[in-house]
Amino acid sequence: MESNHEKILKELAAMEEEARATMQGVAEEKKAIESEAKEKQDAFDAEQEKATQEQLAAIREAFAKESEEEIARIRAETESAMAVLRETYEKQVDIRAEEIVRSILAGGVQP
Repeated sequence: MESNHEKILKELAAMEEEARATMQGVAEEKKAIESEAKEKQDAFDAEQEKATQEQLAAIREAFAKESEEEIARIRAETESAMAVLRETYEKQVDIRAEEIVRSILAGGVQP
């Protein structure tokens, strides 16, 4: 028959084996949880990156549109100013040409 000490040692050995198995299970569960957390973090990061890229694309698009509109506005203002300048120039050229012709005619008529 087994002595009390042997029974206690066997029970302790069994408890130790059970504790070791529990710790191994806990370690495996911890790995699984860490893996799942990593997957969730990676998915979250990818989602945030996608959202950020979409926002940047929208900002770039809006900026490009505003820039094009501003360029068109400035171009229209410039063309309008140039038209006024051309018209003024043409009037001044005509006026100066008439003055020159009058001056020549007036000078040619005098003795």
